Amino acid sequence: MMSQNSIVLRANLLEDALLKSSENTALLVAPVGFGKTTLILQHQDNSSALSYYINGADEQWQKQVESILEEVTPDTTVYLDDWELVESAHWQEAFVLLISKPCRLVLAGRDINSFNRLSAHLLQTCTLLGAEKLALSYSDIVSITSSDSLIPPLKFLV
Repeated sequence: MMSQNSIVLRANLLEDALLKSSENTALLVAPVGFGKTTLILQHQDNSSALSYYINGADEQWQKQVESILEEVTPDTTVYLDDWELVESAHWQEAFVLLISKPCRLVLAGRDINSFNRLSAHLLQTCTLLGAEKLALSYSDIVSITSSDSLIPPLKFLV
């Protein structure tokens, strides 16, 4: 049986994490398929703040970071997905820019070891959402999948 509560909790998971973090920073860490990008996009759609989504695999990510930092406010959320794909040298420059501005920051990656590049202070003050929190339940999958594309239940012949 599907539970509306799990859908609501899933939708609010990232917002709650940002509210609990003293640095307004959330880290999403889980392997491929745990719904990190889906959760970010759901949060972006539900957020009233001016928000930006950047992917670490995009060659233009650093220019995107530099251009949006001119417009951020404390309510702005900046999402950096697959951030471990960003080269270390470039990451240090961008990270200094990101934390110098009053904005909320969401970093999503696949490997907890990649977060060794973050400051110890940030790691102690941000909220970490790992695989156990990010795993999609059946009701989550139903809520983000159009009903037209769902496989109908099997009919057993008696």
